[in-house]
Amino acid sequence: MNLKSLFGLKATSDLSSELHTIAERVSTAAGCQSLAEELEQQRQAEQNMGPRASLLRRQIDELSRLQKGHAIAEDRARVAAVVKRDTDAASKTLKAAESKLKAANEASKQAASALADRVVEIDQLRSDLAELHAAADTAVEIASKGFADAFATVGVSVEGEAAAFDAVKNAQAHRATCGDFLAARIKVREADLGILQKASRDAESAVSDARDDINRARLQLARVEYDQAAQLLVDAFIKARAIRSTDSAGRSFSMSTLHNLELAFADPERAVNGAQLIGESGRVRDWVMVDMIKTFAPADLELLSAGLPAPKQVEEPLDLPNPNLYLDGSTEHMQATIDLQKATKHMGAEEAESVRNRLWVQASLQRKAQTYEPLAR
Repeated sequence: MNLKSLFGLKATSDLSSELHTIAERVSTAAGCQSLAEELEQQRQAEQNMGPRASLLRRQIDELSRLQKGHAIAEDRARVAAVVKRDTDAASKTLKAAESKLKAANEASKQAASALADRVVEIDQLRSDLAELHAAADTAVEIASKGFADAFATVGVSVEGEAAAFDAVKNAQAHRATCGDFLAARIKVREADLGILQKASRDAESAVSDARDDINRARLQLARVEYDQAAQLLVDAFIKARAIRSTDSAGRSFSMSTLHNLELAFADPERAVNGAQLIGESGRVRDWVMVDMIKTFAPADLELLSAGLPAPKQVEEPLDLPNPNLYLDGSTEHMQATIDLQKATKHMGAEEAESVRNRLWVQASLQRKAQTYEPLAR
């Protein structure tokens, strides 16, 4: 937000030299501060509440408004630092999450590949075991058939029957033990398979976590960008509402109506004057917006450059009948009252009242002087 433009201080080329000087002075916070200190010293030096004191008070109030605007504007440096901090943090988190996802994907591929290889290996071992068992079963069947044939054939010797029987027993013994080695290998591989399956699940979980981290980091970046856009909208709204909307004749300019902002910030710390502007819900407080609009209204340069009226001259004591010098009800008091009414009948009501007040003060001072005169002696 350009304060010089918003305060009506930017186009100073059309101003008189006096207004140009005051515009340049109040265009900075330091200039406002020094001018405010000067005016405050003059105000404290004023003993009476007259036109001079009233003008000084209005000038100080106007400077206070401009100083508040400068203070709000200076808060932009803090907001810029917060936005940079949050942007850098979210960008760093996003970069780390992307690296984490890349590594997790690679680990997941390797785990899945190792698991697939182990499954293929186990399937192959099971197939080999099945073939071995099938061959052994065939050998048992052949031996059993040979034994049956030998037993049923007439003329076969006892030795021949015994040999056929031994062949059956050997075949059966081979069948019982031929797959032990392969079965043991399969058992070991199946135990390792559980480890590989868990590693694969963990790798898939790591991929999911990395994706969540990426989404969170992107969301944080989006929230920062949103708050930046929200601040631009607040600035534009204040500028549109702060600029005078009436011409020199007091007529309103034709312009579309701007309704109150229905706006929220993701983080009040990223809003200018956020500590006051943003409520607990994160929404913009309307009454603070109204106050900021008043704060950034164009500077009243004519008021700030107005010279103080000449001090009021101390009036000489009045040479008029003064009833206050006598006791109420006394002949002197009544006569002085009649004479005063005759002397002031040509005056207006305010002037006559002023004369009566001055006569009362004059009588009070005279009585005090008479009271303390003996003490002085």
